[in-house]
Amino acid sequence: MRAHCLYLYLLSLAVGAAATLSGCGGSAHTAPQPPVFTSTPVTAASQGVLYSYQLAATDPAGGTVAFALSSAPNDTTLSASTLTWTPAAAQSRISNNFTVTATTSSGGSATQSWMVTPTGTITVNVVNTNWTSSGPETVDGSFPTGAALVPNPDGSLTVISGTFTQPGVFSIPTVPAGYYWLIEGLNLADVFDAFWTSSSTVDLGRDVPGPLSPATTKQNTTFNFNLAGLAPTSTASLVAISTDFTSAFQPGFTLSPAPEATTVSGTTTVDSIVDWSQVDTVFLAQYEPASITSQNNVVLNNFVLGPELTYSNPGFIDGGTNTITQTLQPSPSASLNLSVPGTQWAPLFNKVGPATALPVGSWLSVSAEPFVVGRNQTPSPFALNLPMVTAPPEPFGQPQLLPDFCLGGSSQFFGVLTPQPAIMTDANFGALDYGDPFPSSWTRAVAFCQQVAVEMPVVGSPGTSFPFLLGYGVAVPPSSSPVLSPLAEPVQNPTINGASLFTQSTLNTTVLTLSWTAPQGEAPYGYNVTALTQTAVQNGVEYSLAGQFGTAQTSATLPPLTAGQTYVFVIATEVDAAANMETSPRRSALPTGFANVVSAPITISSGAVTPAIQGNAKVFAELFRRRGKAFITSTNLQPAPNLQ
Repeated sequence: MRAHCLYLYLLSLAVGAAATLSGCGGSAHTAPQPPVFTSTPVTAASQGVLYSYQLAATDPAGGTVAFALSSAPNDTTLSASTLTWTPAAAQSRISNNFTVTATTSSGGSATQSWMVTPTGTITVNVVNTNWTSSGPETVDGSFPTGAALVPNPDGSLTVISGTFTQPGVFSIPTVPAGYYWLIEGLNLADVFDAFWTSSSTVDLGRDVPGPLSPATTKQNTTFNFNLAGLAPTSTASLVAISTDFTSAFQPGFTLSPAPEATTVSGTTTVDSIVDWSQVDTVFLAQYEPASITSQNNVVLNNFVLGPELTYSNPGFIDGGTNTITQTLQPSPSASLNLSVPGTQWAPLFNKVGPATALPVGSWLSVSAEPFVVGRNQTPSPFALNLPMVTAPPEPFGQPQLLPDFCLGGSSQFFGVLTPQPAIMTDANFGALDYGDPFPSSWTRAVAFCQQVAVEMPVVGSPGTSFPFLLGYGVAVPPSSSPVLSPLAEPVQNPTINGASLFTQSTLNTTVLTLSWTAPQGEAPYGYNVTALTQTAVQNGVEYSLAGQFGTAQTSATLPPLTAGQTYVFVIATEVDAAANMETSPRRSALPTGFANVVSAPITISSGAVTPAIQGNAKVFAELFRRRGKAFITSTNLQPAPNLQ
């Protein structure tokens, strides 16, 4: 009897109905029924905008229902049946989980759970650190156009434009979670930079040696130099004059003393908007020719720093005539034991383009970065650096101080022919002596680069080709015996829309996906894809920058390119001790390295399909329909080799 009564009791609980247990010595029992939610959670939300969800549920037994929060993001409130929440920046563009428990007046309960991923504001900090004689200064940067380009599941793209919400802070609102192209443009070359990132906060600031050059009315300013204290040399030397302004006398005004001379004079007139009266520091330096020979007879010609003078507050008169009469002083001596493991560099040049790569040159430099402490300046061929060892001009004997392309980074190497022989064998050069008069706290870099030429067919000029130049480099802090082996290696097996990147092709879409296998060696912080337009001109070829795309992934689906245009793509492997491609791509620390591969010409047919552009289509047109200024124009075309 007891077992029968227990069975009936459990059955009544299971069916949720009233039951009288006759003959069991008990009375009637009613089990509480769970409430039923009749409202559907709201899942759309935006940062800083009130989110509200009106809860509703019914009690099958006819009672009342009360709600309570079981779990929710911080600052969520529930008043009666109204749930409210204002997503903070840290809660936007990520998943936020909610759970609410509904309880009936008779004790029944049920839960409802959902997830909300609010759109959020992308905050781009565009604040440079300018390193000056009086210490680092922050300088708010700017650019004329910026946007987030968001890919949609249906293949379309949404352009969300932004604005400077305060000095040095560029904000892009209502960007959904996930990856997007952060577009910065247009720069002085009329091209844009893009970074593939999922971050809500990005630092696009740079570390720049020297203060921001103040501007004034454009006018002529004349400088007369009368310099003494030179070291007499048997062949031509070079005297360089530069200032702490990043745009003034940089890469430098130069004078050419006669052999054995201890003095030199010269005059230059500069027509510019630079306010020369604000120059704080002037650097005067003599560079003496020096050659070193390895044990296997590899010869490197160099300029090494000799006498130097740094002086402050020159008192220049803007728009007037300035006479600089100074005596250079002997520089304290420094040296390094130079060796280049060329057998480690040689394998890098295999399968890096549509034709066999021919090593054509190398470059060695030792540089000081004025006023910079504990960081590395943003790579740029026009950044202010003070070479203590640099490559001589080409041909040797016509002195000029070239920009340090070895420190300039991977994208600065196109079209620059390095003046020294390529080093493909292990070469031990022994001690290289040079002058180093600069403060010991300043950042210094020893840099070595090699360059190869890849014969590139020219679309529109049948049967001809152009020797396209690729660079590979490393930069390390100086030591008594710096290691000048490569850090970065080129990507492997690159493809475009599934086909080999090294095969010339025509595609019927403006959306191109480049993929590759990560290289061996030092792990890169990311990759830079540079898009160049190739145009056949009369008896020659012209290359123009069309955009640069940074990613930390091993593939990149580029924003739509232009139908009817021929492109060449360079993929650079980038190594840096500080840079982060998704959050701080322009901050740098040594060591650094880069390696490149180049595509065959890829033509997009004139009728190619372009995805739908949603959002601010005008901004998209401004960013992606302009072509950069030509930076390689050559009439040196030649019959194309067999590229198969």
